[in-house]
Amino acid sequence: MIQLEIGEEKMKKTTTKTKSARKAKREEKRMLEEATSSEMEPKKAIILLVVIIVIFFGVYLTSAILKGEIKLWDTPRESTPAEIQYQEIIAGEIFNQQDEKYYVLLMDYTNDATTLLMQASDNYTRSGAENIYYVDLDKGFNKTYRNEEKSNKKATKLSELQVKSPTLLHIEKGKITKYLEGKSEIEKYLYDLVDTD
Repeated sequence: MIQLEIGEEKMKKTTTKTKSARKAKREEKRMLEEATSSEMEPKKAIILLVVIIVIFFGVYLTSAILKGEIKLWDTPRESTPAEIQYQEIIAGEIFNQQDEKYYVLLMDYTNDATTLLMQASDNYTRSGAENIYYVDLDKGFNKTYRNEEKSNKKATKLSELQVKSPTLLHIEKGKITKYLEGKSEIEKYLYDLVDTD
């Protein structure tokens, strides 16, 4: 029995040593993983930062290309046909344009007659004649010069000006030399001007 007890004791010692060795190996492995993971944290942070910067730069580059701020290749410019530039002014500037002679067309831009009058004035302007300036009587600061009941055809200064919509004024040296009211009268006059030129 003594031998059996010695054998069991040896076995317990071996088992205890094996358990201790396993425990030590596990502890060593855990410590190695912790050390490796703490070394990996800065690397992961740097990689994440680089990825964020690349994504941000890609989004910026894409939006800049779409907006036309950055051109990847030079495209030839297409020639665009000349367009009539409407010279809109406010009513307060009617008498003080730089031209010696010019027309001012005062009208409500939301009116149905506007399109027809613009076509007639475009036709006249293309003939190379005097400038036509436009005043939108529907805008707040121009409304004070609009009076649908009584207009003043003999106005000599801005404070006296009262017009109906639409009205065409011919200004020469700061004075009204021609005053026309109504869509049909203005349209006929502008087309007649083109025919006589």
